Amino acid sequence: MGVSILDLAETDLDEVQIKREWNYIDLLIVHGDFVVAIENKVESDEHSDQLARYEQTVEAHFTDRKKVYIYLTPDGREARESKFYINIGYVVIAELLTTLLEHPPVGLAQAVRLYVTDYVNNLYQQIMTDSNLTELAKRIYRNHRELFEFVEQHRPNEWDEFGGKLRQLLTREGWIIGSKNKGFVRFLPPELDSLVLRYNQANGWPDKEAFLFEFDFYKGYYLTFRVVVSPGKGNGRFAKRLVEIITELPQTQKPEGEKWRVLYSKFIDWDLREMMLDWSTTQDDLLRGFIHDQKQIIESVTSALENHREELLDLKENN
Repeated sequence: MGVSILDLAETDLDEVQIKREWNYIDLLIVHGDFVVAIENKVESDEHSDQLARYEQTVEAHFTDRKKVYIYLTPDGREARESKFYINIGYVVIAELLTTLLEHPPVGLAQAVRLYVTDYVNNLYQQIMTDSNLTELAKRIYRNHRELFEFVEQHRPNEWDEFGGKLRQLLTREGWIIGSKNKGFVRFLPPELDSLVLRYNQANGWPDKEAFLFEFDFYKGYYLTFRVVVSPGKGNGRFAKRLVEIITELPQTQKPEGEKWRVLYSKFIDWDLREMMLDWSTTQDDLLRGFIHDQKQIIESVTSALENHREELLDLKENN
């Protein structure tokens, strides 16, 4: 006779005894009303008639109690030798223990919680295969499908959120936002907006500017500031002259790249997902500080190009 959910609900766990390797049985759970025998097979299969023998041993010693026999394996495979065993995989154990951790009973000691957490992690890392984990994922998804779909529909996009914060700060500085792409925020000071050429043909930027200042957070691990001249169209004289003027500044560098000429670059480590997960004044101050550090080069480049305004406007008109 088996054990029902009602039996367990009324069980006083203080009366439970757990025996290891009792008469060669891996785990034996003994209560005044029932007995649970567990055979755990991780790297080997059952041999000879061991499951039948274990069943006979339990039946002989606990004649007056209800019995449950469990065959526990990483993949939940079926026991060959005995029809009385319930086949359970570690997926089920991991799922039950995870639920326990998510909804702990009143009075669950912190030490017990830590032990169970370590055990579940060990199951994932040492015992359960990729197929086990896939099955666990499927079960969790089936049981919480509506929650997963809600999260997917409302999942925050860290790149869009951060881009919005960055554009807001740049706009407050009085700068004009330029071509937009995911993972990039580009801009110009208002003095340069009328000066910079917009090409008639595609050049890689949506608004086809010949020059922009740029913040790059595309990869999500760094925040990089650049001074960039885009690929020149037409006769290319405007882009060439921009490079010549800007590289006269001591802070700048020789152009990196044949098409996209990067004339200045500065970066900081920036774990975008971690930053956006818990945005605070610390992250805000760090971002503001990085923007502030670039003002000198922004002002120097702006001043240098302004000093050649008439020449650049002429090239712009005749490009």
